[in-house]
Amino acid sequence: MKKFRRTIIIICSILLIPIILTSIPSGKYLNSYWKKIMIGENAKVIEVNKKWKIDNASIIIQRVIITDKHVYIRARYVSLEIGWSFDFGSIEMYDDKGKRYFNSTGEGRGKLWGGEEITQYEKVPKDCKEITLRLQCYDRKAELKIPCKGGKNI
Repeated sequence: MKKFRRTIIIICSILLIPIILTSIPSGKYLNSYWKKIMIGENAKVIEVNKKWKIDNASIIIQRVIITDKHVYIRARYVSLEIGWSFDFGSIEMYDDKGKRYFNSTGEGRGKLWGGEEITQYEKVPKDCKEITLRLQCYDRKAELKIPCKGGKNI
């Protein structure tokens, strides 16, 4: 009986290894595909690291990446509740004149603790002083203003 129990523990431990490995946060740009795009589009990275608290979860806006062609929002959500997910499409982006920019594509990954995503938005004008991210998810609302000045080039 003791050998059987140890065998079950070892098998379960081996099965948990892929789950643990996929829960490790990805790189700064989600993966090498997005990093190549950022380098090819002459990107400027603005580190944000601001958190929105939604119920028992947190949405963390990690960075805004402004390029000649697009604006990318790198975000993640952290939730300890099983089955909770977040639609990153509910984050709207506006410039300092109030114009809304639509997201066209993105890529996300589910993690053991929540998920992470990079979302691509339309290009903002070069004279834009700040962008505003607005979260509207059911009856929850939040807003974050991010200055476009500063940041580091890749």
